Amino acid sequence: MKIFKLFILLFPFLSFSQNKFEFIREKLMQNKKYEYVYGFENNFAVFRTFDKKMGVIDSTENIIIKPIFSFIYNKKQLKNLFEVGNEINKKFKRGFIDLKGNIKIPIIYDNVIYLENGLIRVEKANKIGILDTLNNVILPTKFDNISVDNNLIIAEIKALSTLYNFQGKQISNIQFTQISEFKNNNAIVDFPNKTTSIIDNNGNIILKSIKNYNFERIFNHNLYLIKNNLTSKIGIINSKNEFIINCKYDEIKQVNSFFIAKSNKKNGFISSTDSIIKPFVYDEIYFSYFDDAVIFGDNNIGENYVVKKDNLFGVINPNIVNDIIAMNYKSIRTLFDNYYIVENNENKNGLFTKSGKRILNENYEFYNVYKNSIFATKENKQYIINLEEDKHYEKEINVNEFVKFKDVQQFSKNENQIIKNENKFGVINSTGKIIIPCDYDYIENIYLSKEYVVKKNNKFGIINSVNKIVVEIEYDNFKKLKESILFTENNKTKKKYHEITL
Repeated sequence: MKIFKLFILLFPFLSFSQNKFEFIREKLMQNKKYEYVYGFENNFAVFRTFDKKMGVIDSTENIIIKPIFSFIYNKKQLKNLFEVGNEINKKFKRGFIDLKGNIKIPIIYDNVIYLENGLIRVEKANKIGILDTLNNVILPTKFDNISVDNNLIIAEIKALSTLYNFQGKQISNIQFTQISEFKNNNAIVDFPNKTTSIIDNNGNIILKSIKNYNFERIFNHNLYLIKNNLTSKIGIINSKNEFIINCKYDEIKQVNSFFIAKSNKKNGFISSTDSIIKPFVYDEIYFSYFDDAVIFGDNNIGENYVVKKDNLFGVINPNIVNDIIAMNYKSIRTLFDNYYIVENNENKNGLFTKSGKRILNENYEFYNVYKNSIFATKENKQYIINLEEDKHYEKEINVNEFVKFKDVQQFSKNENQIIKNENKFGVINSTGKIIIPCDYDYIENIYLSKEYVVKKNNKFGIINSVNKIVVEIEYDNFKKLKESILFTENNKTKKKYHEITL
């Protein structure tokens, strides 16, 4: 039985280190010296042997830490410490060692997590504490929960939390049941009596509880969203305890210099003095993004907002009276922080600038996009459209079809595009160069990687974007898993797992 298995670990990769170690990693895997190598940080990598033991090598393949651990995590922020784990007395325990293998945090804890600023959260017998990297106790292992926010430790015992500094000193006598994330050095705390207050980063109460009201959110400019518990309506209060917007709305969101408010199921824009800037006529207002699944697109384009009304979409700006893009479209999403892709009811795409100037009429079907290029079809012809501010240039591509990527969102950002010509498949890049000839019976993208599953002579394998075979084209079936591709051969036990590298 032939088994070859590579895993992708959900740890952060530094591209420089990854490139530096890639040759070593491939060589070690091909030579079957190690089962896998990962965690390219600070000029070191973690490896695992075929008997499931882990160690650390440097950039010249020298073993720095011998493979005697069941688990090692090489964290970027810790240049001389490694989280390790081993089974001790039939229980898995964790701790930290240094580059010489010296134990720095004893391997006695059920869990260890490096937080920040030299703090390590440790857990033992369902109790939690904080150590520093020298194994000094900052907070004893007696708490039910511990988190860190805004250079403060929030420690909980029996559903009541207290604030400590990073030296383990309690900074305030207040105890609370919940706390929001700090914003602008302020946070909302909930007390056991169900009231709320605003505290600062020193644990001082800067806005006391108000009867029949609860604080809901911290805004910029020392403003706070507040809810009337009797009416369930919300408004805004300032740091002087003054209502600048009375509690009469169903929702309020702060956006740039305005607020998006909701009343009677309709949305509009209001100012900080509660004057109406855009009327309450919109079913939804989006922060300059939208696609069919309502997924974030590019960053906001100034103070433009995508709006929805009667199932049609447009673009408005609170500072401008007229619509940027009229509400005529099935969907709208931002592109390259400078453009809007629109889709009409005939599923055709067009393009506008962020100021609302039309660049392309709705005569196209868009595919992948890359930098300032769009793969598009129009009237059964294939084009690469290059954009320069409010101008565009079309380059016709002599192929029969563009093929949509699978398992990715619409208008994926990829420099390559699958093509079909005379019932054969290949790949073209954004310059119009065919990088994989149309020699294959089938090609499917592997998410947004630079590798592709191909089919030839009724067999499947993988090639990359320079047409190099990565997995031999000799398998009968394949299946995309979360972290890898599984290839199998019918009527045999032959399997192959291939790591997905994004």
